[in-house]
This record gives sequence, C-alpha cells and structure tokens, in this order.
Amino acid sequence: MLTSIAKSLRGGSHLRPAFAISHTARYLSSEQETFISIDRSNLYQSKDVPNQSSKPAVKEPETEMARHLKSIIQFRGGPITLAEYMSEALTNTTSGYYTRRDVFGTAGDFTTSPEISQMYGEMIGIWCVAMWQQLESQIKGPRPAALRLVELGPGRGTLMADLLRGTSAFPSFASKLSVAMVEVSPALRKMQWKALGCQGDCPEDNHPTSPITGTTAAAGIQVTWYRSLEGRARKSHNVLYSS
Repeated sequence: MLTSIAKSLRGGSHLRPAFAISHTARYLSSEQETFISIDRSNLYQSKDVPNQSSKPAVKEPETEMARHLKSIIQFRGGPITLAEYMSEALTNTTSGYYTRRDVFGTAGDFTTSPEISQMYGEMIGIWCVAMWQQLESQIKGPRPAALRLVELGPGRGTLMADLLRGTSAFPSFASKLSVAMVEVSPALRKMQWKALGCQGDCPEDNHPTSPITGTTAAAGIQVTWYRSLEGRARKSHNVLYSS
C-alpha cells in the first residue's frame, strides 16, 4: 500500500501539499526504497508582505473599574474571589455595568423576554394564581392571609408590571399580594418605580441597607425594594422568580 502511495505521489509532480513536514518523508517497502520530498517554499512568508505580528500591541486606556479593582487587590495584599470581582464589575455604585446606564432594549446591549411581549409576565401571573389556589389543599387549611412576590433583578420592572396587570382580574388573589424587588441599581429602581405606577417620586437611596417602600396607585399593592435577598423580610409566604 505504501508503495502505491509513493508511486502516485512521485508520478504527480504537480501536487504541492499545503502542509509542512519537518523532515523528508521516507517510505520503505519490501521491493524498493522511495524518497518523497514536500515542497514547503510557499509556506514561508514573502518579504513583500508586512508581518502583522511584529507590530507593537496597542494598550487600551485603563478604565475606572480597572483602577478600582487594582486598588482593592493592592489594599488587600492579595487576590479577590470571583464573586467579589463580579459584584464590583456589575453593581459597583459608580462604575458597575448595571448602575451606569440602561443596558436593556435596542439602545442597550441585550433584551429579555418581558421586553418582547407582555404575555410573558401575564402568564407568570396566572401561574402564581394557580399555585395560590392549590395551597388550600396542600397545606390542609385556609389559604395564606398574605402572599409576597419576590423578583430578583427586575430590570425595568416590565415583568412585574405585566404580572400585576394580568392578576388584577382575580381580586381575591390581588388583595393578598405584596411585592419585593431585589435591586442594587438606583437608576433601575427609579425605572421600576415608574413602571409599577407607585405613588409619588422614588426616594433617594441615601441608606443602602434600608429598604425603600412604595404603593401602586392602581391597586394599592405595597412594593418594597431591597439590595439583597438576605435583607428581605420573611413574614409571609413567598414566590421567588427571576427572568
């Protein structure tokens, strides 16, 4: 078999493989010894073509976030965890990804399902109603007197606004509701306040550890904003979700 391959290659002098072999290939058979040389001349870069790799790398200007992360590492005298890095990069109050601007929609970087269709939030609302109705049989007693919906990372507040609008057709459910929004961005919190139609203006985030509370004008549902899930009060049955 090697002999036939060698003869076919030798007979076809027009073949110039595009791969390189570091040494002359030698094929041996019981009948004869055949040498095959690979033309590698075209693999070398022409002197007329500038070598792109020889250009010095252009150093990008250092961002405020990069300087901030360096200062944390230097102050600590060692590395930081991945969780700390992501927390700073995404939610830092001055340079965090989510705190600097509106990142959603056509003017932002990406979009989510609630921003595409109101049916997404409405269907989650109907699911919440169905789960609440099943609680009576599951807990072998009356339905809970209060039910809290907890949304993690509410974005612009579109999902919760659609959910509350969809569940307003079930007064017995809506009357038991309160809402908790877990949000670290003051800018997004103001957008959520407006989307839910809370009364008055959104308070300033002067005390990051303290929750902010508002009430929807349409249904009188209490909405409370927290910076973390740990800060959320646990005095009622909770339904947690995130989009």
